[in-house]
Amino acid sequence: MIYVARFFVPYPLSAFHPYPSVDSLGLPVLLSPIFMIALLVLLWLKRKDKLLFFSLLFFIVNLLLVVQFVSIGLTIVSERYTYIPYIGLSFFAAMWLNKYLDSKSGSFIKAIPFIIGIIFGFISFQRTKVWKDGDTLWADVIKHYPDAATPRSNHADYLRKMAGLPEYKSQADQLLQQALEESSIAIKLKPTHVKAYENRQNIYLLLKKDSLAMADADSLIRLEPQNSHAYYTKGVVYMRFNKPDSALICFNKSIAINPNVDAVLNNRGSLLFNNFQHYNEALADFTKAIGLNPQGEYFYHRSLCYYKMGDITKAKADALTAIEKGMLLPESYKTMLQLGK
Repeated sequence: MIYVARFFVPYPLSAFHPYPSVDSLGLPVLLSPIFMIALLVLLWLKRKDKLLFFSLLFFIVNLLLVVQFVSIGLTIVSERYTYIPYIGLSFFAAMWLNKYLDSKSGSFIKAIPFIIGIIFGFISFQRTKVWKDGDTLWADVIKHYPDAATPRSNHADYLRKMAGLPEYKSQADQLLQQALEESSIAIKLKPTHVKAYENRQNIYLLLKKDSLAMADADSLIRLEPQNSHAYYTKGVVYMRFNKPDSALICFNKSIAINPNVDAVLNNRGSLLFNNFQHYNEALADFTKAIGLNPQGEYFYHRSLCYYKMGDITKAKADALTAIEKGMLLPESYKTMLQLGK
């Protein structure tokens, strides 16, 4: 029913339309069964009208291919699902207008598509401003659905990532505080929302609020015992608390659940290198992290490993690669490797 209504009045448009609360379904949901029955009755009564029958059937059949009889996502409707089905309704509208081209109102009939094109073109242009980036996109969704948890956690995730970009360095604290607020609202709206806890624990880590990060990680584990992000957070906090044994246990659990996260491998490698002097194990972690995400920090850490193991050639090679990738190495280490300035 919503898809038919949006064909004529495309408002409100949103990147995310959450399912309504079971306690408050809303008028559209309650009316939709009546609409569906009316549509089927219309098809039956007009079955000899080839144009109407074809157009409606084209719309319905193509929509059935994407409508979620069994939910596979978090949205109840998605505008992108109508791109093909709307051909049926558009075809009916165009053929219906074509019947009146030779009438006295022919000039006005010809103008209708242009008027619609201008109006919809303007709406499309306005939507490009909403789809500028994740910040504007999720802020727009929140404007339409302020009580939905998922848009707020997605907005928080984007803001957190923005805060880590060099071009937003001066705004990092402000962005993190905004992301923290969105995550907290999402948790208040839905106390079992895993993504919001994952975001908030990460933000707390960045803000050095380790006890709060640990509390969120514990909440995550209660909600989802096999959550690798939670064990990673606990590992980082234990490292900061100078509890290497506890940190190693948590990193091991995180990697056992998901062995392909470069940040976890890098942190465990650093722990094995600095606190346990298990250089071979640390080397394996750094090598795997590099394979997943070859960034300068990981090459530097592996270079240190090679140096401690006496392989100066490989240590130099990794140090040079780290420098090429923008990593600033300590001058003392560059001197030890005879890399020069």
